[in-house]
Amino acid sequence: MKSLASPLAVALMGFSAVAFPACGSSAKAATPHAALKPAGKSLYARLGGEAAVAAVVNDFVNSAVNDPAVNLSRKGEANERDTSPEAMARLKALLVEQIGEATGGPQKYTGRSMREAHRGQNITEAQFDALATHLVLSLRKFKVTDADAAELVAIVASMKGEVVERWPEKSAI
Repeated sequence: MKSLASPLAVALMGFSAVAFPACGSSAKAATPHAALKPAGKSLYARLGGEAAVAAVVNDFVNSAVNDPAVNLSRKGEANERDTSPEAMARLKALLVEQIGEATGGPQKYTGRSMREAHRGQNITEAQFDALATHLVLSLRKFKVTDADAAELVAIVASMKGEVVERWPEKSAI
């Protein structure tokens, strides 16, 4: 089974291993993840609702769109993406819907499944991790708590297997 977060991505995130029990670590977390969340408030509410989610999405997409390590445009791939302002606005709206729904908000995600949306884009694990790094940097910029950021990153990491089509070759050693 593929790891859901590379050691480099976790190191860049700067969160403890306890905060990432769902990210593919085989070690047991010392503290249950549920103990990290305040009782009664959804992650969506703790993030600050739609305006806060939209601000984070806007920031991380804007920073990722020009990063060749992410290759959001899929330049050089068969299914090159439109990165016009209109296309990026649509992507951001879908991400706000998706994050809102996944974190307990009122939004309903109206996009295609992750597997369908990314099929044929030849996305690598390194590209996925680079995009996740932009998300983490935006979460830090907006002063999201480590526990809440870790919870959101774990949600995103759970989609990795549906997005990545090119995994690094395993060593013969």
